[in-house]
Amino acid sequence: MSTGAHAAGTVRPVLLTGVPLATAAAVLTLSHIRDGVVSRYAGLDLLPVYDAGRAVGVGTSAYANDLFVYPPLAAVLAVPFSFPPWPIVLTAMACLQVAAVVAVMAAASRWALGRWSLVAVAGLSVVALESDLAVITLRLDNVSVLIAVAALAAVLLFALGRWTAGCLVLALALAVKPLLLPLLLVPVLAGRWRPVLAGSAAVGALSLAVLPLAGSWGDLVHVARRLSHGSVLVGHASVNNLSIKGLTDLHDLAAVGIVGRIVVVLVVGLSVVAWQVASGPDPTPDDVVTVSAMLLLTLFLAGPLNECHYLWSVVPAALAAVRGRFRTVPGAVVVAGLTVLLWFGNAWDGPVREATQWQLVAGQVVVLAGLCGLLLRSARGVGGIAR
Repeated sequence: MSTGAHAAGTVRPVLLTGVPLATAAAVLTLSHIRDGVVSRYAGLDLLPVYDAGRAVGVGTSAYANDLFVYPPLAAVLAVPFSFPPWPIVLTAMACLQVAAVVAVMAAASRWALGRWSLVAVAGLSVVALESDLAVITLRLDNVSVLIAVAALAAVLLFALGRWTAGCLVLALALAVKPLLLPLLLVPVLAGRWRPVLAGSAAVGALSLAVLPLAGSWGDLVHVARRLSHGSVLVGHASVNNLSIKGLTDLHDLAAVGIVGRIVVVLVVGLSVVAWQVASGPDPTPDDVVTVSAMLLLTLFLAGPLNECHYLWSVVPAALAAVRGRFRTVPGAVVVAGLTVLLWFGNAWDGPVREATQWQLVAGQVVVLAGLCGLLLRSARGVGGIAR
């Protein structure tokens, strides 16, 4: 085949598929930005952060607003963003959220495929932005969507063996919102203690230094107690808690929830131990990504609180974990679970809200099962990338 014919064969799929998908992604992007500004939920989760920044700016406690449940560094970092008028901040946040979703899906597809593909990036962006998960999340304007960028960056840096850089990114993210705490175990499992201790110490010292500007130790204890009980997502509001606890509490099945959470922790723990024994202290890049996604999902499923925006930290990592293993049974299970998580068509309002909760919890369980399968498959020496 001539060079010209080969080039034409390469360009044609991009023109026929990639360009229309990219156009659709652009239209969905503009739609989500609009909804993020005009929706009746617009700014619901961002307003406490905005108010905290204003409070720190005038020398009062950021925790006077009970809805502000972030570390003190988040309040201090919010100060510059509290000066512009609220509509401008809200619009900027809507744009950043959509950009974050597209960025993490693009980076995950690049890792999973081993190359850049306009068709894959645009297609995944359309799927992600059209999903119920995006519809629910992007109207709330929560910082968690931005944290998803740091989550995938830390995971991929770990996978590339850049442990110090990954730990620094992770520590900074934890200082803003402790959503990614399980990822600290990844370098520990790989025997990389020094980057963990150095990054944690540096950001911990910074957080302690700014604590007097934002509040007090008593405020942090109060926040920790609230979050341990599921924050405000209790009673009928448990329908918004996408953990096993949230699902079972909603249906008065607390005992079943406790058993389910224990089972999840045991299954993941035993899988990681079996893999660690078989693989030793030098994990493959694929194993690093797989374990990272598993640990995050374990926290989200078995922990006390899991809101919809948390899942954007694990969906890209789970997709990246399937690299080179799409045709395996565990890989297909992960893809099936991600399909459930990124399904579309349900509204979050009205009588289908409980159905959406079931959908998103079930999707997490399926993804976690597939990830455990991938890790055990690697422990047996099947698949993965050579060390």
